Parts: sequence; structure tokens; C-alpha cells
Amino acid sequence: MTTKFRRQTETQIRNRVLKLAKVLDKKMPGWHKKVKIKIFDIEHANHCVLGQLFQGNIDGGLEQLGLSKKEDSWNYDVWEKYGIACCEATRAAPDEIFSEEVDREWGLLQKFWLEQIRARKAVKAVVAAA
Repeated sequence: MTTKFRRQTETQIRNRVLKLAKVLDKKMPGWHKKVKIKIFDIEHANHCVLGQLFQGNIDGGLEQLGLSKKEDSWNYDVWEKYGIACCEATRAAPDEIFSEEVDREWGLLQKFWLEQIRARKAVKAVVAAA
């Protein structure tokens, strides 16, 4: 069965990011302290959120968090579910808009991850100042 192109809404993309951010809050409290915003790049295995937390081992990180199994290695569906990759519906875009759609989704994933990281760092700063 062929996947049909469906443009992902900002809400859908944000919710995928929130899903993993909430898991990290629960299983790795303070995870945001280990993520360096200056080098953060959702498209780079060593610089995305899991890349920074698990030394570039995204699949190992997902496995340690209980979100995938060893046999899921390089399973793009798992990556997209947790907001660390473009979704299959975006990758199914017609050739004439493929680059634009993929760039849009990567850009939104980058934006929403940085929002989550900065929000957690800001809460820490406010609590420390109080």
C-alpha cells in the first residue's frame, strides 16, 4: 500500500515533539540541562535531542526509554512518532513539492524542540532566581 501525501499541521508536528519531551521529563528529569542549544540540529544524529543525550545513538536512546526494541533499529516510523524525523506522509509528497514540504517539517521540528528545551531551561532559571 502506497502512502499518500498529507501535509502535517503545526499542531500534529508539535504534538509529536511533546510526546517525546514528556517521556524525557518522566524518565530523565533534567534532560534539558544536557542539551546544548548552540549545536542543536534536529537533522543531525549527534546534535538532535536524543543524539545529544545518548551520544549519537538515537535507537539506543529510544530503547533505553522503553519506546522501541532493538529490532526497531533505524525504524523511521518510530523516529517520526516521537518528533525526531519527518513523517511518512510528508516524505510521500509529489516530486515538485517534496523539498519544500520536507524542509518545512524539519524546520518546524527544530522550532518546536527548541521551544521545549528553552521552556524547561527558563523554568529552572526562574526557580533558581526565587
